[in-house]
Amino acid sequence: MVFHIPTSQDLMAAEGEDNVEAARCLILDRCVLSAQKAGDAVSSLQLPAEVVAGVAESMAQADPLADIQLNIDCPACRHKWRAAFDIVSFLWTEIEAWAGRILSEVHTLACAYGWREAEILALSAARRQFYLEMVGT
Repeated sequence: MVFHIPTSQDLMAAEGEDNVEAARCLILDRCVLSAQKAGDAVSSLQLPAEVVAGVAESMAQADPLADIQLNIDCPACRHKWRAAFDIVSFLWTEIEAWAGRILSEVHTLACAYGWREAEILALSAARRQFYLEMVGT
């Protein structure tokens, strides 16, 4: 069997699937490049469950940082658990927060100085921060 570990394109293709099992099947189908049973080519959807589990294990070993697990402890109730780190959600949350901060900065400086958005965005982050401090934010 020949396969590759999932790429961001494979994961994005599976994002539109209705359920987790359909997404897994799509990713498997995209990642398994060739498979044979008794010398005959078979599709990834025809693979037995134990072979699919072996492929998943091989993928995990090939890319151990693909599934980052976080140990979480609640100081209030002392409950402990593990949670998967979802890099995509984390990244989008960071981008949305950054965009919100930039829009707020543009609004503040445009109101204070009458500058246009393009002029404000042309300033370096340090210079924008200097002007924001001068207007008291």
